[in-house]
Amino acid sequence: MNKKLEEIWYQVPPDYYEKGLKTNLFQFIWHTWKWLTMKKILQNLNPKPAKILDIGCASGHITAKLAIFFPQTQVYGLDSYERAVRLGQKLHPEINFKVGDAHKLPFTAGTFDLITCVETLEHLENPEIAMAEIKRVLKKKGKLLVGQDTDNKLFRLIWFFWTKGRGKVWRGSHVHPLNVKELEKLIIKTGLKIKLKMLSHLSLEIFFLVVKS
Repeated sequence: MNKKLEEIWYQVPPDYYEKGLKTNLFQFIWHTWKWLTMKKILQNLNPKPAKILDIGCASGHITAKLAIFFPQTQVYGLDSYERAVRLGQKLHPEINFKVGDAHKLPFTAGTFDLITCVETLEHLENPEIAMAEIKRVLKKKGKLLVGQDTDNKLFRLIWFFWTKGRGKVWRGSHVHPLNVKELEKLIIKTGLKIKLKMLSHLSLEIFFLVVKS
């Protein structure tokens, strides 16, 4: 792993989401809105997924919501941040957490019916390799929900001030920001088919639901 990137990621406390959602109104609104958007997209999946992988799970805030939303599903969470993953294992023992690298997923080909990768690609050293790995471990007809900020002018302005203040732990963490066109191009280049495209957060966030043919 790139040591410089590791240092950037490890600026974030392992319990960042557990504490932040209780003490910071902006975080609460952003992440609640994120989950409600994901839920709106995922509620229409048919058939329901038997195995889900949440990439970039941290301590499992969204991963746990996926497990509740799909109660009959095996849910896995993966992140390279070991301290956050260990915390997630304690908080959510019903979830299968793994410490691992999105560039080299520790799963066999065709394992998952659904993969979620939300606000993760922009933190990775090589999003193209990560997307190729996601495609590899998806089953045929498996689906990927990928989402991140749109990197538009308004978002960049908000991010600049956020990382100067309460969000300073995220300073330098967007190593590969992707705007909407760049993310869409990456999805198509990976060989996945876009089924749905949805803006949220006043056009500050974009979600794609894609399928492996």
